[in-house]
Amino acid sequence: MLNQEQELFSFSNPFGEESLKEEIASYFTRVRNIRAEKEQIIIGAGTQNLLRFLSTLLGDKGYRRLNLEDPGFQLAKDAFEQNGFKIKGIRLKEKVLDVDKLDDSPRQVVFTSPSYQFPYGEIMPISTRYSLLNWADQSESYIIEDDYNNELRYIGKPIPSLQGMDPHDRVIYLGSFSTLLIPSIRISFLVLPKTLVNDYYSRFAGRVQSASKLEQLALAQMIRCGDFGKHIRKLRKAYRVKQQMLESLCSSYLDGVAGFEVPTAGTSAIISLKHTILRSRLEDESRNLGVLLGTLSDLEMGKKLKKLEKTLVLNYRGIRTNDLEEGIKKVRELICRLY
Repeated sequence: MLNQEQELFSFSNPFGEESLKEEIASYFTRVRNIRAEKEQIIIGAGTQNLLRFLSTLLGDKGYRRLNLEDPGFQLAKDAFEQNGFKIKGIRLKEKVLDVDKLDDSPRQVVFTSPSYQFPYGEIMPISTRYSLLNWADQSESYIIEDDYNNELRYIGKPIPSLQGMDPHDRVIYLGSFSTLLIPSIRISFLVLPKTLVNDYYSRFAGRVQSASKLEQLALAQMIRCGDFGKHIRKLRKAYRVKQQMLESLCSSYLDGVAGFEVPTAGTSAIISLKHTILRSRLEDESRNLGVLLGTLSDLEMGKKLKKLEKTLVLNYRGIRTNDLEEGIKKVRELICRLY
């Protein structure tokens, strides 16, 4: 293994720096129970960047359909759609992927967040996980496990990964450091099944690494010396305080005006209106008040067809703790104007 100075002055590894891949394998095996050798780990700048490469590889191997949680992560839809995949939304059942809605056609891809369904924050039950793994094995399909916000769980320990439960080598694990560090550090990674590793290296041997080499080496050192783990514990504590405060504020200001859920994981809250309102009116009033809220239809497959809204999504990650109360007051004023 090269020392740090040699690594810094050598060419970037198109698949990720060896030192960072070693640290990812060690850390995520310990905290997420993944099973990975460093050769299975591919590093890139951002989740969508890696999904584009992955969709190209799977398309080359004859995969043509992507099943997505609906509502769910729409950037995955864009990446695969650009490579000719047919996209199918799978509605949720009890706020997790409804495995019974997957058909038995061979060679499909499923994109899911079993440890934190966005935006609801729900955890996929163990029985559903085994059903999904069995479906993937029987249909020769692949599951992309998006482990978004896996570390930001405020009650109990983080849920072990689906990839670590997989006896069939059908799960592709997707992780990112942007949420855990700062958005400008765009380092994400894939853990490929062993059956895809050689094909990936051959297919993209000429690619240029888009993730900063300096940031990769610094992150590797941060994980190695234990600073990353300390940072995560500090971050989890800070967000736990913010989540509890937000829940209290919603009770004080929104009770009787709208329903609300503040999941004990992640950085989003769900606000349910008493009746539907025009999307155009929501946008106008939000702009006038300076309130930035998403909607559930932003995360749904048919969002372009929707003119009415009933469920709002509040991302409180970027809101300072001291500004939370004023923010919820504005949300209440917005809702009262809409009614």
